[in-house]
Parts: sequence; C-alpha cells; structure tokens
Amino acid sequence: MPAAVSAAAASAMSKHATAAPSEPNSRAVADFIGEMNFFHATVRDISGQTATVNAGIPGILTLPADNLTQSIKTGDHILLAIRPEHIALAPQGVAGEIAASTFLGERSHFQVRLAGRSEPVAVSG
Repeated sequence: MPAAVSAAAASAMSKHATAAPSEPNSRAVADFIGEMNFFHATVRDISGQTATVNAGIPGILTLPADNLTQSIKTGDHILLAIRPEHIALAPQGVAGEIAASTFLGERSHFQVRLAGRSEPVAVSG
C-alpha cells in the first residue's frame, strides 16, 4: 500500500549527548527504551533556537537546537533519532510502502519501506 512519511519532530543524538530517557546517549540505549528510527544526518545550520539538518531520505529537517549538545557544530555528522510517534503518514512527503500495520487500540503502528533504506521506518499514529 503506497504511503508518504512526514517527520513532525526530531531528536538528535551524538556520542556527546547527555544520558536522559528522552535523549539517550547511544543507539543501544535508545533501542532499549523504545522503538526509534535512526538516520545519519549532517548539521547544516544552527541559528538561535533552531538547527537545520540534512537527514538524507527524510530530507531537510528543522529541530530545536536544544536537542543538540553544545559540542555539535555546523558540518558535523550526527545520528538523528526520531520516535515513531513523531512521524506521520501524510498525503505528501517521502514516498514509501506500508510493509506491516498493527492496530493498538487508540492508535496504529506501521512499518514503512522507503526507497534507498534497508530497514523500514516505524510510524505510529
């Protein structure tokens, strides 16, 4: 089933991130505390309270600069972590195909295959 994926909110991590439940300091910790989508990204700009990153397949994303540790600067390569509930199916966005769906009562959970990405993107909504 064709679908489009839109990143509504994002959280960036690096090896320098502080350890907190919403900002894990490693990919293993992020996976342990809940499902997470990971994208390699490059920081394009940090201005005031926002940061702009090129996340490859999801495209150019703007996120709160507070999500980055102070040591991260423009041009740095980071691992961008986006929780499934911060990604939405949308009429426009990155084209994909729904590989699996699960109804969870008040919401549904989808696994969406995107061209150029080996693992599906988890979407919850």
